[in-house]
Amino acid sequence: MKIKHKLSTKLIVSIYILLAITLVSIAVPSYFAIVDESDKVLTTQMEERVMCAWDVADGLSSTTANQESAKKAFEQYVLSRQVGQKGYGYAVTSSGIGLYHPDKSQVGVSLLEQEQIKEMVSNVSKFDMQKYGMAKVLKVNYIHNGESKFAYYTYYKPWDMIIALSGYTAEFQAAKTRALEITVFVGILILFAASIITYFLSKSITKPIVKISESMSEVKAGNLTVEKVQIKGKDEVSALGESFNEMLLKISGMIKGIQANTTQLEEQSGTLSKVSLELSKTSDEVSGAIGEVANGATEQASDLVNISGIIQDFGNDLDRISELVDKVYGNSKLISSKANNSNSELQALVDSIKNIGQSFEEVSTKISTLGSNINQIQEITSAINSIADQTNLLALNAAIEAARAGEAGRGFSVVADEIRKLAEQSKVSSENINRIIGKITSEANDVITTTDVVNTELKDQSSIIEGSIISFRDIVSSMEEILPQIEQINGATKQIDEKKEAIIKRVEAASSVAEETSAASEEISASAEEMNSSAEEVSNSSKLLNDVSQKISAQLNRFKV
Repeated sequence: MKIKHKLSTKLIVSIYILLAITLVSIAVPSYFAIVDESDKVLTTQMEERVMCAWDVADGLSSTTANQESAKKAFEQYVLSRQVGQKGYGYAVTSSGIGLYHPDKSQVGVSLLEQEQIKEMVSNVSKFDMQKYGMAKVLKVNYIHNGESKFAYYTYYKPWDMIIALSGYTAEFQAAKTRALEITVFVGILILFAASIITYFLSKSITKPIVKISESMSEVKAGNLTVEKVQIKGKDEVSALGESFNEMLLKISGMIKGIQANTTQLEEQSGTLSKVSLELSKTSDEVSGAIGEVANGATEQASDLVNISGIIQDFGNDLDRISELVDKVYGNSKLISSKANNSNSELQALVDSIKNIGQSFEEVSTKISTLGSNINQIQEITSAINSIADQTNLLALNAAIEAARAGEAGRGFSVVADEIRKLAEQSKVSSENINRIIGKITSEANDVITTTDVVNTELKDQSSIIEGSIISFRDIVSSMEEILPQIEQINGATKQIDEKKEAIIKRVEAASSVAEETSAASEEISASAEEMNSSAEEVSNSSKLLNDVSQKISAQLNRFKV
């Protein structure tokens, strides 16, 4: 819920600030425009009324023969003028003597002690009756009995009379105050409506993000069985949820595949160990059989050398030789059959190792894809850092503007400081995410390195076993050469039994064959020793492969799929 609080608060505060800035940007110029327009209207109306009074005085002066009657009529006109609720009209001479005034105490006496009268008298010389420019009507602001007032006046020279219409400033400020109140009221309504809209908007945005965050926490803990995030809509947040679901599905499938391959690897390594043990036993048997063959060949050669002296005993010895040849022939066929079977099993082992190598390459590729997805998350967190920095900068600018506003901006300064803190917290959270992602990336790289090492070892084992296959093929080839010779020996012994007279002639040939048999037996014995050594290497490699697969299984057991 901590992320939800941060995001919703940030959205509400940001939109609130934008609305406040917008309202201030619109309301303040509008208020001052209303005030300025109101002042212009007042000035225009007052100037027109003063000009009208001047025209009345000029008309009465021109149309009335008795100027005193004209002035009396004009007095009634001036005193009947009303400006606002309490404003009035009056007239004084150019020397400051009161002529017409609602307050009779102001008539017939000098009014120069009043600042506005003194200013009016001093400006008489500015009026030009021949030119009707801006100087025809002037304005003066002053304080009368503690109240702010204004007066628009002109000078009617034929009667040496300053005609003035005065009013109270407070009465004309009411419209301005009303405009300000309306502006503030509308602004408050807009902010209230924006608060409601922002609340529901922030809720709709933060709720799916919280779901994704909770699911990511489960994944971080190793639980890949978390349910898919269900987010409705087609915006960026829903796209993020779909990407997370796809990533979770791919990672889960990848881990399952690795676990299955690891299990298969352990089984194959166990099988390889058993095969190597059987191969070692077989090689021992072959070595023993070949030793017997070598001993028999040696004895046969010795007998052939001395056969001339012991021809009488040859018949009995010939029967024994025939039995030995039959035994050698049976053992040779057994060795050839076992060698062929071992060759097939080793070839199957090579194919299995190649399949395991391909599986590890697929694992490495999928983990590399995982690294690319993690890089995209790092780009998102980098964007979050950039947004946090910009928000922090905006908060700093807002604090500066609030400081310039003085006491009125104190509350705004507090809000700006909160925004800055939230931006810093967002940046810290983003850096934590980056650190966690970096850890995941490091572990993924370790897995890639481990798979590369295992793949290399598998290739080495494949090469060793292929060498063993070649050796087995050589053994089979040698056995195929020996079998016809043994058959010849067997046939020869039978012929010797039938034709004892021809034995002596064949002694030299038999001796030569015995020597070749002895040499071949030594070669076969050496090959058997090499095969035994290869079998031991295969056994050691299978143990190493089993240890590696168990380590991989231990690492994968951290994930729940």
